[in-house]
Order: sequence, then structure tokens, then C-alpha cells
Amino acid sequence: MRVARDRSAYVAKHDDEWETTRYTGSMDRPSVTLRDANPLYEEGVLFAQYLDGIAPFYRVMLGRRVVKIIGRAFTQPGHDLSYRNTVFAERAGAIVGMISGYATERHRRSVGPPLREALGGRALRMRIMARLMARQQWFLGTYADGDFYIQGFAVDENVRGQGIGSALLDAMEQRARASGSKRLILNVGAKNERARRLYDRRGMTVEAGWPKLPCTPPFVLRMTKPL
Repeated sequence: MRVARDRSAYVAKHDDEWETTRYTGSMDRPSVTLRDANPLYEEGVLFAQYLDGIAPFYRVMLGRRVVKIIGRAFTQPGHDLSYRNTVFAERAGAIVGMISGYATERHRRSVGPPLREALGGRALRMRIMARLMARQQWFLGTYADGDFYIQGFAVDENVRGQGIGSALLDAMEQRARASGSKRLILNVGAKNERARRLYDRRGMTVEAGWPKLPCTPPFVLRMTKPL
């Protein structure tokens, strides 16, 4: 269980401006609130824990201190893992889900220093692992102009099936449309049937898979939806 203080009154929209944001969308339980993330280390740790649970890639790249590294970088703007790309779902002051994504244009403008600073002496490890995993990174990190990429999406197991995931996806679609993006994209494990059913219901279709081998089915799928 991930527990956080109720910070719904503090929602970061810009580096120097704070305002409250509410997202529209269907949800079975009105007691759940969606809000933008704040540039706080505690929230960065929660974000990193979610990522670590759904994408082992980050632990491979960053090592056993992955949560602390991402947690520190999360508090800074200007890169893919920033708080500015994340929406949390809360119930009774506890964060119970999150979604994070960005437009291709924002990704291209992102800078490396926040993550490099958080890495400290582990920057060399990241460079080595990036070279070893170059082909996988190419598939996972390739976006076309006009794409909006969902890099992380998770809902706590004890509150699944209550519309929270759909509401989070609605919030990210709102961000995608507001950014002028033309297509929503994400990567999902080929064997993650529950997630794939959800994406199917929302009009997403499989565009490609990785790896492409003659006798082996892909274990990661790229799914897309026109906006």
C-alpha cells in the first residue's frame, strides 16, 4: 500500500505557478480524485515504486537505488521522468494509481542534467546498459511526430476494477489532445492480458511487437489510438 498525505490543494501546472486541476471522466467511485503530481521527493518515490513494479527496465539501467534516483529526478522539470508528466489518483489521502506521459515535442526538448545529477556515480552504469540494450531501447523509445507516449500506468491491486484506470487514461487523453498530439501510444507486455483488454476497450490497436524473430512471438507490443 502506498500512502501519501492529502496534497490535493497543491497541484503544479508550471514551474512558478500553482493551481488545482480536476480531470473529467467516468469513475465508479466518486471518492477517488485525480490530480497533477507535485515536485516533491515523497511523490517521486511513489512514482518510482510504480515504475519499478511495471517496468524492470529501469532497475536494470539504474541498479538497486532506482527508487531514490528516480525520486530525486522526479522533482525537477525538463525531462521525461519529471513530475510535470504525471497524474495521480487519490482516495482518502492515499495515492492508489498513477499515469505518466508526454508529447513527442516535449520529449525532444527534454534535457538530461536532472537525471544525470540524480545518478551521481552511477552514470557510467547507465551508459553501459544503454549500449547493451540499444535495440530494445530503440523500439521502446521511438515516437513519431504528433505522438503522445504513455510511459507508465499503474493502479493498486486492491482498487482495480473500479474505474480508476479508465479515469487515469481519460486524464492522459485530455493532456494529449491539449498538446495537439494526433495519436496516443504505449507499450504493453504481450502476456499482460488484463491491460490489453482495457486498451482494446478504449479503441487501441496493436501496431508492432518486439523482438521480431521468425519463430518467437514478441513479448512487448506497441499499441496506438488516433485522437
